Amino acid sequence: MSYIQKIRENDIPDVTGLGIECFMDDPYFCELYPAVTERKSRLDKMLKETLTYSVKHPYSHAYGIKEGASFIAYIVFFDYDHICKVDPGHLKSLFISGKDISFRFSNKRNIHASWNRIHGEAVLHCPYLLYMLSVGVKKDFRNRGLAFRLIRFVVDRYPDYYIMSDISNAIILDLVQKEWKARLSYRELGKNYYLAILGPKIKLSETFPTNNIFLAIPSRKVLEKVFPGCGKNLSITTIPGYRTVTSYDFDDFVFEPESSTEALIIRVNYHELTEYQRHINLSACKETILDVPCGKAVLYHRTEIRKYEPVYNDTLKEMLRTRKAEWDIIPDIYVSFPVEYSSMAILEKKSEKTYDKTMSHLLESLDYRTYYESGVPKKENYKIKNTSSGSFKDRIRRYYLGKIHVQVLEETTYETYVEGGKPIGFPALVDLIISVDIDSQMGVMSLVSLSAPFLLSHFLDNVIRNQLTVIDGNEKSNFYEYIEQAFSLVKRGSPKAFINIPMNRCDVDDKILSSLLFLETIYDPEDGMGSVVDQDITTILKNKNGIAQYQYATVYPYSNSVIQISSLFEGNIFNRILSEVITFFYIELLLFEEAAICSTNEKIVDFLSSKRAKSPGKILRQIQRIHNEYSKTVEFWDIEVNYPSSKKSLKEIRNAFQIENKIEQLNREQEQLQIVFKTERDILDRLEASILNYMVLTLTIFQLINFIHPSLLLGDIGENTMKTPLILIVIVLITLYTNIKRAISSRKSSFKKK
Repeated sequence: MSYIQKIRENDIPDVTGLGIECFMDDPYFCELYPAVTERKSRLDKMLKETLTYSVKHPYSHAYGIKEGASFIAYIVFFDYDHICKVDPGHLKSLFISGKDISFRFSNKRNIHASWNRIHGEAVLHCPYLLYMLSVGVKKDFRNRGLAFRLIRFVVDRYPDYYIMSDISNAIILDLVQKEWKARLSYRELGKNYYLAILGPKIKLSETFPTNNIFLAIPSRKVLEKVFPGCGKNLSITTIPGYRTVTSYDFDDFVFEPESSTEALIIRVNYHELTEYQRHINLSACKETILDVPCGKAVLYHRTEIRKYEPVYNDTLKEMLRTRKAEWDIIPDIYVSFPVEYSSMAILEKKSEKTYDKTMSHLLESLDYRTYYESGVPKKENYKIKNTSSGSFKDRIRRYYLGKIHVQVLEETTYETYVEGGKPIGFPALVDLIISVDIDSQMGVMSLVSLSAPFLLSHFLDNVIRNQLTVIDGNEKSNFYEYIEQAFSLVKRGSPKAFINIPMNRCDVDDKILSSLLFLETIYDPEDGMGSVVDQDITTILKNKNGIAQYQYATVYPYSNSVIQISSLFEGNIFNRILSEVITFFYIELLLFEEAAICSTNEKIVDFLSSKRAKSPGKILRQIQRIHNEYSKTVEFWDIEVNYPSSKKSLKEIRNAFQIENKIEQLNREQEQLQIVFKTERDILDRLEASILNYMVLTLTIFQLINFIHPSLLLGDIGENTMKTPLILIVIVLITLYTNIKRAISSRKSSFKKK
C-alpha cells in the first residue's frame, strides 16, 4: 500500500492537475464558471496558490498518496487559530478572494453569510482547531477508501484538536458520521452543503491522575539526564507523527505527521513531571496527550530550535548543594511590567508573525476572563479592532510578542557590579505577551515562564533590581533596554511577580516564602543576612490560607508579588492556565492603574523641572495635555466586576501593591501642578489684560479721530481708497478683544483636579 507523504514544492504541478480533474465537473464550479476554459483557469490559479502556501508555511499542510510517480489523492488542511493570528488576510482569501469565490460556495449571494457562520464556529473552538480545506482523489482510484484514509490520517495525528470542514460530498459526510458519530456535529449551510465539526478524541480539559502519569520520553539518555539512577519501570512503543532529534547531547521529539519514532513510556508523579517540564523548557515545547498501549501518555514536542544546553551549568550545580528545598519548588511565573507604549502599529507589526499555541490559549483565557468578569462571556460580542465603547472590557487589546532568552545572574556584589555576577544555569526561553488600553497608551507587558527553569529566588532578585538580562546571539542587554528598542515600550511603575506553586501549603517552607514575597535572594543561615524576619512578612504567613476566599488554595500578596499555592493546580497545561489566569487577570487590571499613575507622575515631574523656558500659553497647554491623558484612564480607577469574591480579591491585592500610596503621591504632584497652573494663568491673564487696555486705548483714539474727522476712518470709496483699511483694523481689534476676554473667562474654570 502506498504511504501518505508530504507534498513538496516540485509536486505542486502534479497535484494541481489532480485537483483540476477532481473539481472540473463539480456542480458548484460549473455554476460559478459555466465556460470550461475559465473554469479550468480559475481552478488552476486557486489550487496553485493554496498548495504553494501550504508548502511554505508550517501552519498549513498538504499531504497525498502516490501511485508510481504521480499523486492519486491529496488533502489540504490548516491550523485555523495559527493562520488567523499570523495571516488573517490569507485566511479570508481561502473563502473570499476579491471577486473570485472559493469552490466551497455555490451561491454568491450567501457567501458572506456562510463565511461569517464558519468563522463564528471556528472562533468558538480556537485555539485547538484544524480546518480541512480540500480532499481529492483521481477518478480511476475512487471508491477505494483513499479519501477516508487521508481524513483518518489527519484525525489520528491531531487527537486533541477539533476538526472542521464544509462538506458538499454526501458520501464523505456519511463515512465520517459512521466512523465518529459520537464526536460529530454538523449543520446545513445550504442545499446539500454542510459545516461539520469533529470533536477531539482527547479533550484538553480532561486532566490526568497526578500520582500515576505516563510520560513519553525520547530515549534512555534523556531518562538518565532528568531522572539519574531512578530505575523507572518503562515500556517501549512506536508513536506515529513524531521523529527524534538530538542537539546539545539531548534528545527531543519533533512533530512530523508523516514520520514515526520510538518512545519510552515511564510512570511519574506530578512533581517528576514538572521536573521534566523544567528540563525541556516549556516555552520551547507543546504538550500533547496520546493514546499508548498502557493508557494515555503525556508527550512534549519541541517547537523551537534548542540553542543552549538544558538548565544546569557548573554554577547552578554548585549552588544546588545547599538549595534543594528551593529547587524543589517548580512554579509557573508571570512577571508583569506596567508600561507606556508609543504606537499600536509597532505592537501589531511585531505580533504579526509570532505564534505559540500555549500563549494563544493564555490570551484567549484572559479575553474570556475580561468578558466573564464584566458580564458578557460571549465571544461573538468581542470587540471590534481599535474601537471601544469606553468600558474597560472594550478597550483592552492583547498581543503575543514572541520569545526571548533570559539569563539569571548571581547577585551583584561590590567586586562584580561592573561586569555582573556569574550566570546561574543556561539561558532559557520565556514568552512575552502584552495587554494595552487603546484609549490611553497604557499597557501591561508580562513575561511568562511555565515550570520555570530558573533558581527561583535569584530569578526574582534579578527582576526586582532591574537587572534581568536578555540574550540575543552574542548580544546581551537589560530587559528594559530590550523592550524599549524592540517594542518602543517605557517602564511605568515596578514589576509584579505572580508565582503559582502546585504543592500543598504544608510542603513549602516559610523561610522560602518570606524571601519570595520580598522577591529577593534566599540566604542560608551562614550567609551574612540570614533568613527574613520582617514582622509584616511573618504575620502574613501565619494565616495558612492567606487572602484566599476558598479553602482549596493559599494566596499571599505583598508589595511586588502574589504567591498562590495549591495541589489542585496540578494538571495539564491547558487547565493550569485556566486556573492561574483568574488571579493573573486581577494583577493585570491593577497594573493598568499603576501605569497610569506612574506615567502621569513622571510627566508632572518632568514638566515641573523643565517648564521655565516656555511661554505661559505653552505651559498651560502642556498642563492641560497631562490632565487630559490621565483622565482617559478613569475606567481603570474603580473597576466594577461581577462577583463579590472578585471585588474582595482586587481590593486585597490593591492594598498589598500600595496603589493608594501612589495615588497620594500623585495628588501631591497634582497640587504642585495646580499651583503652577494658577500662577501661569494669572500671569497670562495680566498680560492679556494689558493687551486689552492697549486695545481699549486704541479704540478710544479711533473714536476721537472719527468724531473730529469722520472721513479719515471711513474714507471715500470713490476718491480716498487708501483710507478704507482703517475700518478693517477696528473690526480686527474688536474681534481680538472679544476672543481674549472669552479666553480669560474660560481659563478660570478649565483646570479641575480629579
